[in-house]
Amino acid sequence: MSFPKYFNFLAEGITNYARFCKHISEIVEITNYSHSQFSMLFKKYTNQSLVDFIGNIRLEYSLDLLKNKELSVLDIAYTVGYNSVSHYISKFKGKYGITPLQYRKNI
Repeated sequence: MSFPKYFNFLAEGITNYARFCKHISEIVEITNYSHSQFSMLFKKYTNQSLVDFIGNIRLEYSLDLLKNKELSVLDIAYTVGYNSVSHYISKFKGKYGITPLQYRKNI
């Protein structure tokens, strides 16, 4: 399925760090769609939910941040857009099978 040009532009904007670290409602606001409309379009064109997509981007970006031993896991969680370190750790472990600290020790 091909994406309409306007949607491709909006989706690429979400992958920008300045956007994906914000609350989802702030991300959707830049699209000029309602949350439900944009979520429906996003799912239609990407076959995944907006929440899952943004969560994956946040977790992938956190992998790079974990290489910096000066940043705490708490700092990283907040930097990538999580409001709770326990939620971040839970999502990280769900995706990668280990905690962020275990990942850091292994790299």
